[in-house]
Amino acid sequence: MGISNKKHGVRESGDVSGSNITDDEMDLLPMFCQHEERTLLSCGWVNGITHVSQRFIGGAKDFRTALCKYAIEIEFEFVYMKNEKCRVTAVCSIRESKACLWRVHAFLESANNFFYIRTLHDEHTCGAAVRLESVNNFFYIRTLHDEHTCGAAAHQYGLTIMYNHAWLGVEKARTTTFGDFSMSFDEIRWYMDIVMSTNPGFRHCRPLLFIDGAFLKGKYKGTLLTATAKDGDQGFFHPVMAIVDMETIDSWEWFFMHLSNILLDERQITFISDRNAGLLKALPKVLPTAYHYFCLQHLNANLRDRFYSPSFSNTFRSRIVFLFSSCAYAPIMECFNQFLKELQDEGKWIVCRFLSHLPYDKWTNAYFKGQKYGEMHLNVAESFNSWIRQARHLPTTKMIDSIRLKIMDLMSRRRE
Repeated sequence: MGISNKKHGVRESGDVSGSNITDDEMDLLPMFCQHEERTLLSCGWVNGITHVSQRFIGGAKDFRTALCKYAIEIEFEFVYMKNEKCRVTAVCSIRESKACLWRVHAFLESANNFFYIRTLHDEHTCGAAVRLESVNNFFYIRTLHDEHTCGAAAHQYGLTIMYNHAWLGVEKARTTTFGDFSMSFDEIRWYMDIVMSTNPGFRHCRPLLFIDGAFLKGKYKGTLLTATAKDGDQGFFHPVMAIVDMETIDSWEWFFMHLSNILLDERQITFISDRNAGLLKALPKVLPTAYHYFCLQHLNANLRDRFYSPSFSNTFRSRIVFLFSSCAYAPIMECFNQFLKELQDEGKWIVCRFLSHLPYDKWTNAYFKGQKYGEMHLNVAESFNSWIRQARHLPTTKMIDSIRLKIMDLMSRRRE
């Protein structure tokens, strides 16, 4: 066609070489590649909150959605001071610590049910911004989950992702809700585990795991499920944790399914828990051969609540709890039966009804078939929850990093 191969840097052998391309020839590339510059489709979110009197036809929900997208794009965090159907007020999350003046207030106009911005201080004086990339990504995952298709998500967000990869991400993300967040995050789940196969310390601990759930106190709520063990010095050893929406059968079943996959040793594991309803049904379904013991401290509290009435004195309640604990600590069946008869004689029908839901092999030494090495309470799990109390106030990803660093520091000091 009158065009030399050398001019375009293609040798006769067919291999590509850029050694003969000059600067002038490089300038011709836009002629053959006239695509417009690609931009993120989320860039428009910056116009979600712009001025006083701005209206939101969808009411409070429409306003909160725009506000959340705006915060993600501007890269800052906010908290609601008021969050009602008729009015919403939000301020910068570090308003108190940094005296940031950013604030927005919107209200409902009863005449048309539109939401209008009444006041807006759109300048951050805190001098800091917190990027919420993880929240942005979770929003994409949630969209894929709802639409059951990648086409609509690709059109709306500019994502290029295979359908099977999208569902793999949804399944792998399978545990924590981030609260309402005004963007329907209630089915997003995310988990993090410290795998025992890469952290073999649990093999040197007794085959005993204390299972517990703790509420998260940050913006996105949720529940932190933990499995904690004891090391040789009676200190807690933390092998696994997960973040879920709440302690449901499905959440506990998912938790035990992943836990069973990383219990590599052949030892029979004993679990001690606070007798959560979802846990009671999930554990035997996933780990049918595992032993399960109920925390005596929680049982004592539950029994004491049964007698929490002005007609019962504190002395009588303490006596009932003492007899119940004596039943639990009894080493042989003869001693157990003796204390049980006294307990039933004094507690009458209230005690009998309470015991009807407690299999003897779940809370007594005399009937328990597994090995729990003298452990009767969830003190280890409670100690761990107290140890991470401050971290439970952080956003989810920051909380995980904080806990991970605390565990790393603890293990390092123990090794030294």
